[in-house]
Order: sequence, then structure tokens, then C-alpha cells
Amino acid sequence: MPFILSPTQIAFNARADGSFNRPFKEQVSFFRQKINLPTEHYDDILRQAHDRSFVVAGATKADLLADLRQAVDKAINQGTSIQEFRKDFYRIVADRGWSDWTGSDTQAGRDWRTRIIYNTNLSASYAAGRYQQLTDPDLLSVRPFWQYIHNDSVSHPRELHRQWSNLPVILRYDDPWWRAHFPPNGWGCDCRIKAVRESRFDGQQAPDNGTRIVRDRRGQDHVVPNGIDYGWDYAPGASLQDQLSVYVDQKTAVLPDKLAGDFRNEVAPIIDRPGPSTLDEFIAEGRRRSQNIIKLAGKDPADFRLELLKQLDAEVGIKIAANVDNFGKDTRASTVVAAASRLLPNSWTQATDRFGQLQVRTTQSRPFQLTTLAQDAGKLANLKAIGFGTQTITQNAGFIATRPRDLDSALHEYAHRVQSALPELDNFFQTLHVRRTINDPLRRLRDIYPDLNYRLDEFAKEDNYINAYIGKEYSGSAKEVMVTAIEFLLARNSPVNLGRKPAFSDLLDNDRELFDLVIGLLFYYAP
Repeated sequence: MPFILSPTQIAFNARADGSFNRPFKEQVSFFRQKINLPTEHYDDILRQAHDRSFVVAGATKADLLADLRQAVDKAINQGTSIQEFRKDFYRIVADRGWSDWTGSDTQAGRDWRTRIIYNTNLSASYAAGRYQQLTDPDLLSVRPFWQYIHNDSVSHPRELHRQWSNLPVILRYDDPWWRAHFPPNGWGCDCRIKAVRESRFDGQQAPDNGTRIVRDRRGQDHVVPNGIDYGWDYAPGASLQDQLSVYVDQKTAVLPDKLAGDFRNEVAPIIDRPGPSTLDEFIAEGRRRSQNIIKLAGKDPADFRLELLKQLDAEVGIKIAANVDNFGKDTRASTVVAAASRLLPNSWTQATDRFGQLQVRTTQSRPFQLTTLAQDAGKLANLKAIGFGTQTITQNAGFIATRPRDLDSALHEYAHRVQSALPELDNFFQTLHVRRTINDPLRRLRDIYPDLNYRLDEFAKEDNYINAYIGKEYSGSAKEVMVTAIEFLLARNSPVNLGRKPAFSDLLDNDRELFDLVIGLLFYYAP
């Protein structure tokens, strides 16, 4: 279903009395995820740092900042007027004894300062909420281009902003120009972005209006694009995927010791907050992650995987290879299985190693994985039949046969081994499968795909999986959901049967729920 903005999400223009229309959930969520940051000067933090921080220049006391934040939250969440905000502001500064704030000595100064705090927080939170809406994959699939729109009702229009609107500037959402020019682009800027269809794009290039040098109060020079106020050359909300702990380290490094200590104490409970734990929480976190990767790398499978693996390696680690024993002297199997295991989080691989011994061999026929229990003596004959000879079965012994140099099949079979070692991980996929197919009948795979050589005893619940094989059930368990989804996401050349497009793209476009679940678990599930 296409992503459609409701009238309340679209309408957010200032009324004549200085109040705002009803906000939307993305705007409120953006503001409420911020953490209070004490600052002495307005330029203590700039650009993307405002995505994470609520600041009022000069407000260095935690209780004062908390009260001011509540007043701004009220203005955003309830759409109250600037007059109402001023009443709250004056009451708070009086109660907290803050009398030396910039602008406090004249009525004009007080009006200016409260207007700056009010308008800046409301316009930035609105822009960040709109950024989240505009980058929703459903909307991008039908309106992947953005148009710059100037608000002609402003009292002092900026000439370049008006030019960008009149051209008009229409560029793809991931054009680098938007990184610095996504509005608001300065104090009092009321420009906005409109999502448009590709047919509106006429091939124009991003305008180049040059840059200027701005020297800050510390004597440092900064290159700023013309038409944009110092510190406003960023897209509000675009940096929220950055790790909060890294951000806190960066901010405390430049703050005075007392402020840095207060800041760390304030945010410690947030940083230490546990990650996702339920199925829907992992899906939601996966969605957030996948949207970020798409923004950085696009939807091309190779580019997406490269960025995904880069982020996984930086945040959870994916360099540890599985501990495997070669059956015989052929090392091709251990090489390809080790490569497959290095696509998964180190914690998964290490837990699988601890689970039990794994033997691997190559095969020219159908790859497979088998995990046994010590009491599974009946499987001795099976192991001999599939090429592993006579074995003394140990607890949780594992056996993988894979084609040499076939990373896709090796990843599929190693994921089955991880599945056996980490039943809690697999349970998320089982729960999703049951939720989606609870009223669906079991069907023979041979009936679904008559041209494929499936056995008569292979059944699946077809659901809306991109391939019915994903829903194949073994004694009531859908053991291919986790394994096939991991393979389609991370392997290189896995096609969907019957000549459909590559599995990665099909999964991304047609089963985003399963796609996002895998990503959420890759980043956030630890045994």
C-alpha cells in the first residue's frame, strides 16, 4: 500500500497568532528522543548534534533545562501559541532563579529570545519528522524526488531560497545537495520539501551557489554554503542512526568538566537502556537500520550488502570464523564455511562453536546440514550414507556438506547449524511464521511448483513468502524461514525459483517484514 500523508501530517503552518497546527507523531517522537545538554553558548553544538540534544544556550543547570524542555514539549505536542510558551518560560526562569539570560534586560530582548527558542525547536522538530516521512521506503517507491519550496509569506525572504524554489530545484532524495540544503536553512527559515514523482525531474543538476568563510568566536574558520546560516547546513533528523554512546563521548570531550559530568549522569540511564526484546521490536529496529542503509547505499544488492557488512563489523563484529573440522583432506569445504560464518555476528559464531563439534565436507549433489544428539544412534547409518563414514556421535555434533566455492549454499547450511545452536534466535522466525500462516493450509511443494523436483513428502504453508519453500514445515516447524531469509539477504547470487528477480531485491520489495527482522536480529540479538 502506498505511503500517504494525512492532512494533519501535511498541515503545519504558523497561524497569525503565532500558534501551530496539530503536530504529527514523527515530529513528537523526534523531539522526545533528545537528551538534555547543558551549554554556555549557542554554538557549543552545531548541525547534526541538535538531532540528539535539547539545548537552551546559557542554561547549564539540569533542573532548569528539564523545565524548559517540558515547556517546549508542550508547545510541540499541543500546538500552543508563542504567547502561551512565553508564560511558561517566564514562570520557569523565575522559579529557577535564572535572571541573566541573553535578552532578559529588555522587552524586545525577551520577545526575541523566546521567539528564537520557540520557533527553532518547532521548525527543527517538524523538519526532522518530515525527513522521516519523506524517506519512508513506501513513499520513496512512488515519489523518490524532492522539490524545494519557499514560503513566500515570510517577512524577510532570502533571495537564494526563493531562487531554489522558482527554478524549481528538483533532485533525487539521496542527492548530496540535500545534506546541507534540507530546510530550515537558517534562523526564521520556513522553506519546506515536497515529495514528487520521477516524471517531474528534468535532469537538472544541483545548483552551485558557492561558499563563504565564517569565523566563529574561537577564531576558527568554517566553510558554509551560500544561502545557509552558520550551523544550519545539515538535514534535521538524518543522523539519528548514529550510536548514542559515540555521540555522548564526542560531546563530553569538548564540554567543561562540570558540564560534561552532569551530562554523563543525565544520559547514563538512556545509554544503558536495553535494546529490543520482542519480535515487533526487532522488526522496528531492523526497519530503522535498513532505511538508514538504503539512504547511504541504495537498493542495489551489492552496495547494500557492502554497507550492511561495514556497519555490522564496526558495531557487533563479524570477523571470527567458525571452528570446523575437515572430513578427509579436502579443505575447500572448511574454507567456504568459514567465509560464510564471517558474514554473521561473532557472538552467533562463538555460541555455535560452544554448542558442539562441526565437521564439513564437499559434495557435488544437494548440500545439507545435520545436527545430532548423543542418543541419536539411529542417525549413524544416515551419516555413513551421506559420506561422513562411521561416526561415534557426540553431544550436538554437526555435519555440513556443501559445494566447493559455493558461498550461498554454505551460508544456508551454516545458518541451519546456527539455528540448532540458538533456538531462541530461531524462535523469532517461528513466531512470525505462525502469526502469518495460522489459518493457511499445508500444500505440497510439488503442487505449488510442478516443474521442480520436490518430493511428495515436502509440504509448506505458502503465505505471501517470495518463495513458498520459505514456509516449508518439518514436523510442524518452519525451519527454512530464518535460514532462507539470511541467505537471501547476505549471499551473493541466490535467485528465486521460476525465473523471478534476485532474491535479495524480491525480499526487500515484497516481504519487508521478514527482511527487517533479519537486520534487526543481526544488529541487536546476542546469545
